[in-house]
Amino acid sequence: MNADFENMSKKDLAAEIKRLNKELEAAKKEVDSGTPSGRLPINQQNWNYELLLQIAENIKEVFWLHDTVDDRTLYVSPAFKTIWGIEIDDYSKAAGLWLNSIHDDDKEKANNSFTKIVNGSNVEEREYRVIRPDGEIRYIHDRGWAIFDEKGNVVKVAVVAEDITERMIVENELIQSEKKFRSVFEDSYDCIFLTNANGRIIDVNDAGLSLFELNRKEVIGRHFSIYFEQKTGAKIFINSILEDGFIKDYKTRFIRKNNKPFDGILTAFGRRDENDKIIGYQGIIRNITLQNQHEKELVKAKEEAERANDLKSEFLTQMSHEIRTPINTLLSFSSLIREEIKDDLTDQLKQYFGYQVSAGSRIVKTIDSILNMSELQTGSFKTNIKRINLLDTLNSVYTEYLNIADSNNLELKLLTKGNVFPVFADEYSVHQVFRNLIDNAIKYTASGEISVNIFEKKHLTRVEVVDTGIGMTEEYMKVIFQPFTQEEQGYTRKFEGAGLGLALVKKYCELNNAKIQVESKKGAGTKFTILFESAN
Repeated sequence: MNADFENMSKKDLAAEIKRLNKELEAAKKEVDSGTPSGRLPINQQNWNYELLLQIAENIKEVFWLHDTVDDRTLYVSPAFKTIWGIEIDDYSKAAGLWLNSIHDDDKEKANNSFTKIVNGSNVEEREYRVIRPDGEIRYIHDRGWAIFDEKGNVVKVAVVAEDITERMIVENELIQSEKKFRSVFEDSYDCIFLTNANGRIIDVNDAGLSLFELNRKEVIGRHFSIYFEQKTGAKIFINSILEDGFIKDYKTRFIRKNNKPFDGILTAFGRRDENDKIIGYQGIIRNITLQNQHEKELVKAKEEAERANDLKSEFLTQMSHEIRTPINTLLSFSSLIREEIKDDLTDQLKQYFGYQVSAGSRIVKTIDSILNMSELQTGSFKTNIKRINLLDTLNSVYTEYLNIADSNNLELKLLTKGNVFPVFADEYSVHQVFRNLIDNAIKYTASGEISVNIFEKKHLTRVEVVDTGIGMTEEYMKVIFQPFTQEEQGYTRKFEGAGLGLALVKKYCELNNAKIQVESKKGAGTKFTILFESAN
């Protein structure tokens, strides 16, 4: 037997079995219905029975033959065990096993179909579920037909059943996917559209109709390109999909009813068949008109803020010049006058000249602090980060304040363990950090000493500025880095200054990726510690 029964379709198998039926009936006398093994006895000399057996034994589907006259099963093929998970060793039990395996919700449908075949229906097809002994549910599709005797009476029923579980799973997944898509399609706040291969709209959601201010009849069948404000927009859309298979976040302008334009952002892709041929397009359009307006307003506000900052910086620079120039002039002439009459200066005049220099320097210093803070707050201060030796910067500041400390009867010390302390930092701002810290230490220390210590520990370069001054309360330490704050406020305060020094120190430390720590106790001095990442 050379026929490829395993690869035959169900329809061909059914036709082959029907064809053999008449020849099987002629050999009916050779069937020993009482065989204990339950197998359909076949005369080995009759090739028709051998052919039928080969078909049944080799196909993936179940072949079932039932005698309706004696109401008994004659044969069930081996595929039954594979699909049902049940091995039949006695065909007399087969009908009961089959019926009991059917899902309760499908039993009535399956029984009715079987009854129709027994009553003479030519062919019946049905789908139902069976429950295997392990609890797994399988979906079955079978095709049954009646076998008649020469008098037209139904004497047998033949059934070919196949496992369609995988197909049903795929179909159910497709159904669920379609439901999800439909849910997204209907519930989306954005326009979702579908077109055919020619670009004509075949479906659009309610959000799309609302966006374009159209009804469904006005949209379906119209070409998608007519809703672009410019023809170039439609061309870019089509060309992108043909070349890349999709277009993403394409910003363009569309037109509503009565040619009212709006700004939109389009994302779409081509739907293709199994041959990779475009069968349609699917996309989403979002109205970004308000978003664009807000962006324009933000840009305008940013430009106005930048202009305001520029004006502010220009104003401060101009005011600095207008104040600095006369102050410097006064100080210069004061110095000249003092030099001219130095031989005749009384102690009182020396004191007056000292007050004048101090007041002028105070004004200049306040202006410098305000300008520096303005630059930091407006973001106009530009850093120049480079590798520097931190000890060089400290030496420069130390030298600058050595005489000032001495004139205040204070000892200023610079202690170091090493000669080179490389860090990556902006030299100007680091210089300002230590100028402000040492200046504050001198201001708030009536007697004793100020010590500046630099050393390296755990890959960090540490600089400590320690004084024996008045110290700070815990409450004030919470706000010391805020601009314009001093522990004593008002005109009766003992110490001069605008309250910007430590605020500047904090900002400059942040620009240099440095950390600042403070320890203090009222009446027991203060220690500031600056931590830099070492560049070794």
